[in-house]
Amino acid sequence: MILGLSPGTRSCGFVLVEDREIRKWGVKSYKAKWSDGKLIEILYSLSQLIHRHKIREVAVKVPDIMPRSLGYAQLIGALNALFESEGMTVRYYTLSDLRKRHDSKKKINRAALFAYIAHQYPQLLPLYRKELEAKKPYYDKVFEAVLAAHNIGRVK
Repeated sequence: MILGLSPGTRSCGFVLVEDREIRKWGVKSYKAKWSDGKLIEILYSLSQLIHRHKIREVAVKVPDIMPRSLGYAQLIGALNALFESEGMTVRYYTLSDLRKRHDSKKKINRAALFAYIAHQYPQLLPLYRKELEAKKPYYDKVFEAVLAAHNIGRVK
């Protein structure tokens, strides 16, 4: 099973993909101000997910340009340590990487990538339609996580 992840200090999109099917997806929100306790909470929830589903591979979507935020740097460092301690295979993808993997000749935007991924995984179509109608997108991180997991599968 592959864990796709789009981490952030306020929310984290995740997806579990097995045999090219989504087994579970969601967004975990972390509303508190950044602190060591918040970092521990994020790591604990991801660790539970990893152990419960016996995850061995992770695909992580990271920003094209890393934020200067201390919290984000601490989060990525802690995730690296968690994945290493669990002996997991990890691949990191930027949105630019994911665009190139989808179509190396054209500049494809996020909306087109999300449409593509929703059609690759039909159980996401209702979520995709809901997201199109939303004034403030909530599930973007899920689609980013799915894109990352989808691409780790293409590497094999």
